[in-house]
Amino acid sequence: MASVRKDDRLTSSQSLGCVGFAGFFSKTVTSPLEVVKIKNQVGTFHCKSGFCQSFLVIYQHEGLRAFWKGNLASCLRLFPYTAVHLTTYKKIVHLHMDEYGFISQWRAILAGGLAGVAAALVTYPLEVAETRLVAQNCRQPTYVGVAHTLSKIYGNEGLRALYRGFSLTVLGAFPFSVGCYAVYLNLDRLWQESPDRFTPLQNFINGCIAAGVAQTLSYPFETVKRKMQAQSGRLPHFGGVDVHFSGMMDCFVQVVKNKGVLSLWNGLAANTIKIVPYFGLLFTCFEMCKQVCLYRNGYIVSPLSYKLTPGVDQSLGPHELEERPKSAPNIGSLNPLNSTSHSAISASPAHSSEQAAPQLPKMSETAISFAKDFLAGGIAAAISKTAVAPIERVKLLLQVQHASKQISADKQYKGIVDCVVRIPKEQGFLSFWRGNLANVIRYFPTQALNFAFKDKYKKIFLDGVDKHKQFWRYFAGNLASGGAAGATSLCFVYPLDFARTRLAADVGKAGQGREFKGLGDCLVKITKSDGIKGLYQGFSVSVQGIIIYRAAYFGVYDTAKGMLPDPKNTHIVVSWMIAQSVTAVAGLVSYPFDTVRRRMMMQSGRKGADIMYSGTMDCWKKIARDEGGKAFFKGALSNVLRGMGGAFVLVLYDELKKVI
Repeated sequence: MASVRKDDRLTSSQSLGCVGFAGFFSKTVTSPLEVVKIKNQVGTFHCKSGFCQSFLVIYQHEGLRAFWKGNLASCLRLFPYTAVHLTTYKKIVHLHMDEYGFISQWRAILAGGLAGVAAALVTYPLEVAETRLVAQNCRQPTYVGVAHTLSKIYGNEGLRALYRGFSLTVLGAFPFSVGCYAVYLNLDRLWQESPDRFTPLQNFINGCIAAGVAQTLSYPFETVKRKMQAQSGRLPHFGGVDVHFSGMMDCFVQVVKNKGVLSLWNGLAANTIKIVPYFGLLFTCFEMCKQVCLYRNGYIVSPLSYKLTPGVDQSLGPHELEERPKSAPNIGSLNPLNSTSHSAISASPAHSSEQAAPQLPKMSETAISFAKDFLAGGIAAAISKTAVAPIERVKLLLQVQHASKQISADKQYKGIVDCVVRIPKEQGFLSFWRGNLANVIRYFPTQALNFAFKDKYKKIFLDGVDKHKQFWRYFAGNLASGGAAGATSLCFVYPLDFARTRLAADVGKAGQGREFKGLGDCLVKITKSDGIKGLYQGFSVSVQGIIIYRAAYFGVYDTAKGMLPDPKNTHIVVSWMIAQSVTAVAGLVSYPFDTVRRRMMMQSGRKGADIMYSGTMDCWKKIARDEGGKAFFKGALSNVLRGMGGAFVLVLYDELKKVI
């Protein structure tokens, strides 16, 4: 019986991160195919014209967004599912491993099936919610969002409805696992080489073949499960299901009796077309992420190469490798069972030149460091900006209301409290997040580029500077690197910042009196009206303000942390306090520039007499003359509160860098 060896070279968090990212990416890309597949499975009215026609009919009846219905629930389900699956799988594998760390293929397949069942038990309600959201017509929806779906199903149908069809998941998990794992684990025979040396293309093909076989075997269970999930006496027939079933066996019998055995494979074409690229992308992304983690852990010389690091025992886990003295002999090289390290441990004097050539690892390390900064900064920024979006919108409205055509003088907001009270009454509670999508899209690359470029500029301005002996030069270098990073990133993302401001300043009710329908509509209308120049209104003053803000934001923060006894092990509360103080000061210093640039943004789309300011300097003068110096700081208090999110960005960024 063939056997496989457990790979302990990744930590649990790294494994979770690799699978989560790979799953999120592949699910989002293949979501349109998943929607068509589910509609074919559950028997909704507008998917009976054939696979290709389904796309056109769904688009005509429900619009482009319909192809991503339920995708949020599907992606949210990934991380708890992956965490439970990996934990259970590792526990079961550990119980069945022999003394040499090997486990038979069939036991590995069984472990995969049991782990899948355990993970499905925890996350099954989210799968039910996804099915209900996809099955309905989004123009006449029964459910609005994941939370509403779960709440309504539980309230109207009880807890059992959230687990309807779960037994089919258990039954279908094993044929799927057998097909997937059995095929995937034996593909080394197809390529005639070790699995750890597969190229991304080979991994993609492997995932496609394994998924195709596995899905074909388990598809009847999947079809019946989806029908059981979708049925509800309260769902309208328009977008609901055709028949209701008393149980699993009744569903099987009715489907076969009414539509034939082959109807159990309805939607298989869409599913195969979906599942093949899905698993192909899943395996490819996972292996690429795994390569990055293996490089970070020191097992390979480059994330772009399969070459093992000379002198490293591949049988040791990451923590064991860190604790092992660097001068210790490579004990793993004496183990004949350690096939993964065999090619690396046979290094002789003839190979010493390869160890002495540091160019490739050095270049790769720079690239990975840049990517790590980009990812950590972007994730931290997206989370924090969504959390403080209501405060951000209040700030923007107070800043630009004097320049808004929609807000007359008698309807202007008197202050923060008045704004907070009136927004939900006049525009609805969700309007607090108006423009947040543009903000997240903008803020992800903005912060990511800021953090990434900051370290690059730090090398330029701080290379060779001793922070203890050359404090003021160190301080000035941090100011320069922070300011340059902010100005550079602003050049790329300013149109998104512009759109976020205009969307937030739009005070019309949903569907009534709105100036813009969304991000795309805003960018298109302004471009048609004023050209590309209109998207960069206020850019010059933005650059001035961003340099001042970022200089303090990064410079003072890094300088303060650099003066701590152990910056890398600073308590998160201390880091947050430093960051909060820095963001508050930086925000107040640069706030007048922010007010002017927001006012200039409101100029785009205006013609003739409607234009309030002829330029940046004219804007400064008119605000000071007509409204007084205090007008430059309207909304500043809410900006300080919003700055808590900025402080959280810095702290979260540091914490993420420790994990990634």
